Amino acid sequence: SSKKVTVQPDFRIATTSGHSCHNKDVTGLDPCQKALEEWPSSASLEVLRSIGRPFLDFDLILVAADTIDINANARIAAASSLICSGDDAFLGQDSTVTGEGRGCPAGWGQGHGESRQWTLNCGGGGASNMGTGGEGASRTDSGLKVCSEVGLRVQFDNKELLPLQGASGGGCGVPAQRCKDLLAQHEQVSSGGGLIWLSAGNLHLRQGTRILAPGAPG
Repeated sequence: SSKKVTVQPDFRIATTSGHSCHNKDVTGLDPCQKALEEWPSSASLEVLRSIGRPFLDFDLILVAADTIDINANARIAAASSLICSGDDAFLGQDSTVTGEGRGCPAGWGQGHGESRQWTLNCGGGGASNMGTGGEGASRTDSGLKVCSEVGLRVQFDNKELLPLQGASGGGCGVPAQRCKDLLAQHEQVSSGGGLIWLSAGNLHLRQGTRILAPGAPG
């Protein structure tokens, strides 16, 4: 938390563990507004970590009263990012803010994909959250054969809430213990995408800027 935050060119900021599966749908909560109103007292770690709770739990927080400047080729990666600027936010050429694969792990979350017995050599079904995932398949001599179902699509029709519940993971196509081992090793195989909350009075995106929160490959 500062008056101005600068991320230098080619610099990397990343949280290395954790996921956003515990996030929940929220009402008109704006954690950036809360953070900026409390600046500079929000420089206190405990105050910052409480922003968004109990609905959202951010593992990376950048707050600037005036300007956030993320320079060219810089990369920010986290499960749940909160990036707030009271005035301008600049994302430089080919800079990246990502939550790829930092949502719910495989087999977790509402609408997660189906997991079949690993002896069937069947890929896990895709997750269905705000959209519908893909079916899992096994490879045969004649091509691919569907062998696991997509997750049940989660219906979201409450206009009073923001749909920020953690993105569901796909199914797990390897032994259950192997799935747990991958999670323990911070591997995001078949995980849903994370959360990026970015707010500024003026947002400036340069050529090649990427803001990404896709799921990880299964």
